[in-house]
Amino acid sequence: MRKKMGCLLALMALLSALTACGGDSAEDVSGTLPPETPMTPEETEFQSGRVEGGTYTNEFLSVACQLGDEWTYLTDEEIAQLNGEIGESLTDEELSEMFSNGKTVQDMYAASADGTATINVIFEDMGVLYGAALDEDAYINLVMPTLEDALMEFAGADHSTLRVTSTISEIPVYELMVCVKEGNYMGVITLASYLEDTTEEMAALFTALPQ
Repeated sequence: MRKKMGCLLALMALLSALTACGGDSAEDVSGTLPPETPMTPEETEFQSGRVEGGTYTNEFLSVACQLGDEWTYLTDEEIAQLNGEIGESLTDEELSEMFSNGKTVQDMYAASADGTATINVIFEDMGVLYGAALDEDAYINLVMPTLEDALMEFAGADHSTLRVTSTISEIPVYELMVCVKEGNYMGVITLASYLEDTTEEMAALFTALPQ
């Protein structure tokens, strides 16, 4: 399974290079926003999500995603490696440094056992200026101005989304990118499927946490 996961990561990296919006590495959208502005008392403090018993819970975005045995999550250590760090998980200091350097942070990555679908979640700190000025729709238009975005119900609320279809080695690839803003942070949830479009079914796996 580790070998298959490595192949999936390589495929996602290639897909990101071709579509420029795959979202599985820090280089995808970093550089589009100015360096982080120091956090003020009014800003929302970032919190990472967690995986327990097959369920990814992100209280920061108030969403959860329950996946069956046919899915495999990357471990905290593997997520840290994707973010360019070495350790059992990302520390608060490492997260703060990544955000301050204008990088995106990988929070979750999961792949189906048959290799036909992946889900990943990244975050970007937009800083005080852009955090106040950009909503989800404006963020997508800034990152990918040539592609058309649309509203979609996701985890019980309407969010700006972007669809991308491409072909890699004659294999059709479908991506649905969902933007969820919280404070000055933008969460980007990328759902990708191969051979057939199952992105909406994957989106339905995400539910809102009780308030």
